[in-house]
Amino acid sequence: MMKIKMRALSWLVSLICAIRTEERLVVTGADVPVFAYAGEDVILNCSVDTHVPLRELQVEWMKTNEEIQVLLFMEGRYRPESQPERFRGRAEFFSEEIPKGNFSMKLRDVKTEDRGEFMCTVHTDRESVSATAYVQELGFSKRHISTLVLSMAAAVFAVFICIPVLRCIQNEEKSNRALLLYYIHVSVPCILISIAFTLWGTIE
Repeated sequence: MMKIKMRALSWLVSLICAIRTEERLVVTGADVPVFAYAGEDVILNCSVDTHVPLRELQVEWMKTNEEIQVLLFMEGRYRPESQPERFRGRAEFFSEEIPKGNFSMKLRDVKTEDRGEFMCTVHTDRESVSATAYVQELGFSKRHISTLVLSMAAAVFAVFICIPVLRCIQNEEKSNRALLLYYIHVSVPCILISIAFTLWGTIE
């Protein structure tokens, strides 16, 4: 009788160990860097394959080179209060995809300082597993290009209009035409540069 009980206990322990062994935690990220223009939205992939219930998982996205926590999922829900101001309203999970193990992050309105490595780390009571994603060098957006064009136009216009203005000065002209050229030479480049700086401010 004792032998039977010992065998049953041994079998039960083996079964529990087998079940625990079957519990797995696999975290998969993107294999290639993500390229984006400033101002665009990007998705950084993080897929979690595990038997651990959602409420027992803690998932966080970090900006690794700056050690900033971007997103946090804990105790079965997203924790927006942990999000820094810099990423508030820009970084988010796909809530409807979380039950499927999809903890990918959507990063809105990408900025130049967002480039670099992000890490998705999944914690359980037993272990932690991470996957990385990269936002590579950002290309020029339409607003960047518009800023560059306006700045160059201001410089070209200032040089171009400078020639007739100098001629008027040399000839000591005091006509309405000379006065108009002078005002144009002073005001138009300033207006173009002001617009360019305004655009740059909206980008950064």
